[in-house]
Amino acid sequence: MPRSAAGTLSDLIEFARDRRLDIKPVLLRVQTDLFVSAPVRDAASLRDFEALASGLIPMVDAATAAIVAQKLAPLADTPQAVLEALAARGGAAREAVLSLSPRLSLPVLDAAENGPVPDPAIARRADLSRALVDDLSQRGDPAIDRALAGNAAITLAGPVLARLVARARDRADLVALLLGRADLPAGDLAPLFL
Repeated sequence: MPRSAAGTLSDLIEFARDRRLDIKPVLLRVQTDLFVSAPVRDAASLRDFEALASGLIPMVDAATAAIVAQKLAPLADTPQAVLEALAARGGAAREAVLSLSPRLSLPVLDAAENGPVPDPAIARRADLSRALVDDLSQRGDPAIDRALAGNAAITLAGPVLARLVARARDRADLVALLLGRADLPAGDLAPLFL
């Protein structure tokens, strides 16, 4: 850590001792900025950041959690425990993790499930596995159906497409999304016209 950053950190720690001030959001944001700007993150710095951030994320306000999530979620080496803590916070922090993280582990997805259902955000991702697309299509949630139908980066075929077509027969918004895709076979879409 650069000498000036170490001094700033010790000043923040000193402020943190004053019970009248809540310095946790500032400390988390400063540490996040240092983590993001580090040219190299070795195993020790990853462990240290994970311990600090995972402890502070549950204690900070939603706005701070959202700002931190926007900065950390796109980084491939952000510790998964930190992403779990951010996803569990809900709101904009959860949305940032689900939409920006280059890899979503099952624990992160499980943490995201603890609040309002984030599945539409997941269904919009370009890197969905076939198994996850199948799972999402089985939920029968209109918002998930729209997100899947509108996600041109995924292949809709077989049982997944059949489910969406069956539901679309009663939903004009879903019909429009499915018919708007050039990659779907006309034969699979025929039930929409019956």
